[in-house]
Amino acid sequence: MEVEVLAGRLRSAAPTGPFSEVTRSLLREFSKRLRAHPAAKAYPEVQALAFSIRPAWINELHREWDRLADDFSVLVPRGLAFHVPPGNVDTVFIYSWALSALVGNTNVVRLPSTATDQVNVICEVLGSVLESDEFTSLRPTAAFVRYGHDDDVTAALSKLADVRVVWGGDETVSRIRRLPLSPATVEMTFPDRFSLVAFDAPTVTRLGDSDVNWVGRALYNDVYWFNQLGCSSPRLVIWRGEAEQCIVARDRVYQAVVRACDERGYETPLSAHLAKLGFAFNLAAEGSATSIRYFSNEATVVELCDLSAVRRTSPGGGFFLDVRVDTLLDLVDFVARKDQTLTHFGFERADLVELVAALNGRGIDRLVPVGQAMTFSRYWDGYDLLQAFSRRVQVLDVHRAAPANS
Repeated sequence: MEVEVLAGRLRSAAPTGPFSEVTRSLLREFSKRLRAHPAAKAYPEVQALAFSIRPAWINELHREWDRLADDFSVLVPRGLAFHVPPGNVDTVFIYSWALSALVGNTNVVRLPSTATDQVNVICEVLGSVLESDEFTSLRPTAAFVRYGHDDDVTAALSKLADVRVVWGGDETVSRIRRLPLSPATVEMTFPDRFSLVAFDAPTVTRLGDSDVNWVGRALYNDVYWFNQLGCSSPRLVIWRGEAEQCIVARDRVYQAVVRACDERGYETPLSAHLAKLGFAFNLAAEGSATSIRYFSNEATVVELCDLSAVRRTSPGGGFFLDVRVDTLLDLVDFVARKDQTLTHFGFERADLVELVAALNGRGIDRLVPVGQAMTFSRYWDGYDLLQAFSRRVQVLDVHRAAPANS
């Protein structure tokens, strides 16, 4: 379809309004059919997507939207949103579209360039839902397009947009940012990020075997769903506690992770395993590593002397950098703007709040329990997406505008 034709269709679409019943009904049906699709059962990230967009999630978002309201303004959709999703996380494009659609925007989504089975299943199910008669009015409001690295097409779509959303690495963000937007268009960008997980070692050592296995499965979900390539997947593992406690704790957790890999049938390809070994040996050659622990092909662990030895790069596929600290506050000098998610286990909320206050905005946008690194929310990379996909129109009536003593 020509860009001009697509633009005409999107511009002629009747606005639905924020959290319209027809849009919520569409997502409910999409979630239901996606959960029932036989192929979806093979992909935990697709199952997680189907679970996430369930009616309870939509209703909670609706309540949060209502709480954004105040007596001086009205929230309205921005208009047309253009989404450019990443290539390394198959489900982000649907989360981005769903939030924007709920707010009431029309949307054009560039599909990931690689047509993975997960993307194909999602598009097949969503397409079948949109074909239902009850959603006829929504068909013109959503366009999912796939094209090569054609900057002319991206530029044309960018000029149409009221909001451009770029989920990609640093290179993608930089390339697309060179393509101009209309003066009133806003942009959200999600460049490369780095994430970590922190364990309180004494807490781990006191766990029973079944609880340790739960931790292993939770860490598996955080790390292996996207081969540790998602921005929120932890690559650095922090252990708080005495040295001997940390040795015991890390052995228990990594062995549990290996068991979780066996349960799920996850296997690291030979090429990825060799890449992990190469990274590990390079760190050893630099003098940064104090030891290399090989728990299985799926879990290679490099223990570092301290946080100064951490490199924010990783081959993925189960490659962990390990550092022991005395307190979470030891992270303050290490954390940088690039750091996104800190998953945690065994800490009190006061510990986490103290760390956030000490960082004072320097980095880390999310602190979530282990097992929830990949859980999508309206808060991402420092944005409130519900707010960002909408505009706030100020409304003052004559009584509020008048002086209080008149």
